[in-house]
Amino acid sequence: MIPFIGAGMSAAVKVAGDPMRMPQWSELLLGLAEGRQIEDNVTNLITKGDFEAAASLVDEDRPGVLPKSVRDAFDREVLSEYLAVGALSYLPFLAEGPVITTNYDRVLEQVFDAAGCKFESLIFGPRPDETVEAIHADRHVLVKMHGDCRDRTDQILTAESYQAAYGDASATAGHQGRLGGLAWLLFTNRPLLFLGCSLEHDRTVGVLRAIRERLPGISHFAVLAAEKSLHEWAGEAALGRDRYPRGLVLSRLLRGDRSPSTRGT
Repeated sequence: MIPFIGAGMSAAVKVAGDPMRMPQWSELLLGLAEGRQIEDNVTNLITKGDFEAAASLVDEDRPGVLPKSVRDAFDREVLSEYLAVGALSYLPFLAEGPVITTNYDRVLEQVFDAAGCKFESLIFGPRPDETVEAIHADRHVLVKMHGDCRDRTDQILTAESYQAAYGDASATAGHQGRLGGLAWLLFTNRPLLFLGCSLEHDRTVGVLRAIRERLPGISHFAVLAAEKSLHEWAGEAALGRDRYPRGLVLSRLLRGDRSPSTRGT
């Protein structure tokens, strides 16, 4: 099983500097739109969950600012005391092979380094040959599907870049964008465990749902907030569900404490 890490896993860490945390994507976009003519439109798009279009508005209004802001916001040093505690600190023991993320930050690199489990290499963006070889060989690599905060070349930020990278989620792997095709390969190769992912309004869920329709026998797993209905995802994204109450420290799960208040069946 391959861990697929979302932004929620980085949200709790404290970083050096001011502020002592990294922003959520909505916060970053709203901050860049504040006081400008696009502010109301960006706010409305984010309220609707259309982060791609909101990013496009910001990028059009302030050309070149978004990639720089991504670097400033996410290229941060995690305070040493947060590298060895909490849910993140257990990931190196869970993942000896590949790890996949859509995060731009460098939190995972720092956590694995601190645990003495440095990644062999980092793979940014849609590099199918390199990624598939690493997955098949079970190499200890970090696949950063949407790019890295330090390199704007492979960053996927706006609606235009998402569309170019993913294409039509409902298409088969051979008729999608480079990243959409790669996602099909990744999601049909081995089971994934989604951690820190909302699994709501994003391209990843679109690909998962398309796979569910064509290949209903493939299953992946996710840890989601307890207020989600156990049946919300049934028949949609091919996910096995475990419900844990909000506030339960995920580290209890990752270190092997299987005592959820409610189990999905």
